[in-house]
Amino acid sequence: MNKKGMTIIEMLAVLTLLVLLYFTVFPITVEFLRRSVSTMDEATEKLIIQQTERYVLDHPHQFPNIAGNVFCIGIDTLISENYLGDYLYDVAKGEKYDEEKLVKVSFTEEMAVTIVDGYHCQPKEMQVNFVDKSGANPPKLFNQMIPVVYNSGWMVADLTSEWYNYLENEWANVVLVKQEYRELYLNNHGIMVDEDDILAHFVWIPRFRYKLFNTSASELSERNIEIEFEGTKTEKSLGNNNGEWLTHPAFTFGDENQAGFWVGKFTTTGTNAVPTIRPNQIMLTGSNLSDQFAIASQLGQGAYGLKQDTKLMNNLEWGAIAYFSNSIYGNSEEIWINPNQDLLTGCAYDNASQAATSECETYDTIIGQKASTTGNVYGVYDMSGGVWEQVLGVMLDDEGNEQQANAGFASPLSHYFSYFNFYEYAAAQNGYNRRILGDATGETFDWYNGVSEMPYGNSNIWFMRGATYELSNEAAIFAFSANDGSDGDEIGFRVVIPAK
Repeated sequence: MNKKGMTIIEMLAVLTLLVLLYFTVFPITVEFLRRSVSTMDEATEKLIIQQTERYVLDHPHQFPNIAGNVFCIGIDTLISENYLGDYLYDVAKGEKYDEEKLVKVSFTEEMAVTIVDGYHCQPKEMQVNFVDKSGANPPKLFNQMIPVVYNSGWMVADLTSEWYNYLENEWANVVLVKQEYRELYLNNHGIMVDEDDILAHFVWIPRFRYKLFNTSASELSERNIEIEFEGTKTEKSLGNNNGEWLTHPAFTFGDENQAGFWVGKFTTTGTNAVPTIRPNQIMLTGSNLSDQFAIASQLGQGAYGLKQDTKLMNNLEWGAIAYFSNSIYGNSEEIWINPNQDLLTGCAYDNASQAATSECETYDTIIGQKASTTGNVYGVYDMSGGVWEQVLGVMLDDEGNEQQANAGFASPLSHYFSYFNFYEYAAAQNGYNRRILGDATGETFDWYNGVSEMPYGNSNIWFMRGATYELSNEAAIFAFSANDGSDGDEIGFRVVIPAK
């Protein structure tokens, strides 16, 4: 029986058939397998890209949408800031997603996002945010803050152009606006911001050190305080004696160095449920200290869009503003009282020690600006007169333990340790050596004739600052007295945003 093998022609025919089958059936199979294995991986990458776009939009001032700008954002950053979960699983590779990867964000007119490794992402900012020549730390802009400049009203600033200048006493200002107007103002520099759209005004106080001039708490006449700006990476100045430099302690929050802090431009206004910080509004009073603490924290939540810690001002932060105002970067002279008996914010009238009046020259007038820490519209207002402002400065008891009097905190004060300034006990008024350097009490007592009364005893243990409109001859940015932390119709407060 003859058995013939396959001829060359037959073998070629079979091979051709196999090739045809490979190019028709196998790609379909491969595509099916690829989809089934890597769909979850593609979904993860899509999630990362979507959340990166959200992160960039939530931080428009850190990532300016300017053609040519390229930013590299770590996936670990997105995780730490709660834009991604802390465990991303790559199904295609069968392992945890590489958190060392970067997200490359490139701008032409629109945003383009890709996931790359470090070698393939080199940040390239063709245009960056404006920085003045003073040496001050640039303002740290948090989510939904809108930088503004004044031009017969507040205008959305162009971050690549001059919008603050500490050499000219023009401190940086931002506003928070109602949710329905944020997109409009965040994306359109040069347009005027309607005051009715604003929820809060804030002013940037940059980190500085000052030259000690009165460590012995002697009675000295008013003088300019020598100030130098200081970066957060610079070793702290730790002077103790006159003529030495001290990094102002207000710029240390817990163990963290702050580049600066944002402070409410006016005494807090609005209601307990919806606090605001606005000019020509009635000051918010009538709450005890713990309630003020809770109200101040609301501005970092919900409707305000900040997603940032906001808090009640402490005594050292008040002192930092007072010293900054009394330097070459500020007013350098007495700040006029707010004498308005209706408790309207941002008022001045006629002279520095004006008696109580229903009149008000608003903050943006020539007279009104004399009540500003800068002598112009860019400063902080209501720090002399208006109402007493409660601050987080408290005296310990005679055994060195914390006490509250009538402040009303449910938890021990040590629970909020970083927020408070603690002072040594005294049974009676006994001089000013219990001051903390930088708090604008013992170093500057009686400046501009401001009332100067330290906490004492077991009741008057809490600091309050600035004095009321009624104390026309004793109100001053350097004024201080004490109370028990309870509510009062002439006791208000101010909000601070730490730049941690």
